[in-house]
Amino acid sequence: MTVQTINYPNIPPAWEQARYEISKLFSKLAVIAGGAVRDHLLGIPHNDLDIFILETPAEWQNYDKTQRLIRELLGLPQPKWSLDKAEPVEAKTTWKDDFHHPYSSHHHVAYKGLDVDLVFSECLTMDAVVNSFDVGLCKVGWDGTNYLISQDFVRDAEHKTLTITPDKPSFADHKQRLEKKFLPLGYSWRFCPADEDVKEAA
Repeated sequence: MTVQTINYPNIPPAWEQARYEISKLFSKLAVIAGGAVRDHLLGIPHNDLDIFILETPAEWQNYDKTQRLIRELLGLPQPKWSLDKAEPVEAKTTWKDDFHHPYSSHHHVAYKGLDVDLVFSECLTMDAVVNSFDVGLCKVGWDGTNYLISQDFVRDAEHKTLTITPDKPSFADHKQRLEKKFLPLGYSWRFCPADEDVKEAA
């Protein structure tokens, strides 16, 4: 899939400030990708951000070590033993080869008034992150300078479709969230087989 860089309306300043500060704190390139950027470009309200921290070292797979690093860098108190879900950083964390983001550790935090999912990813580029999404309409990102807009996003936006791309199985909860938001707006599910002929999903 070809990914192109094109001009769109400015990213919300609070989003870019969060991306910039998180990138600086972790000394890694951080990008915003997926639902927040998608909805912003389509003029749909969106309250949470997926911020991907690229080239995450393998040792950050360790749950406790990553949680402590997040707390240290974000100025949050360190727990004496285990994390409490009532604290600012939730104890809900995964590190797995999942359908979206290969070897990514997810940590939900409240950062300067924003609901942020910090995704520590082994992806080296935003191109790789964007290409990892399962639905064409979600394949967009922002790196602090440019939007990265996939042809899949452009096609879905123009035709009001939600295209499931080849070899990218979509989980039921993700489908449900997309259906709740986009079916009332006139979107419909489509399936794109490997030969790129677009057919309706069964």
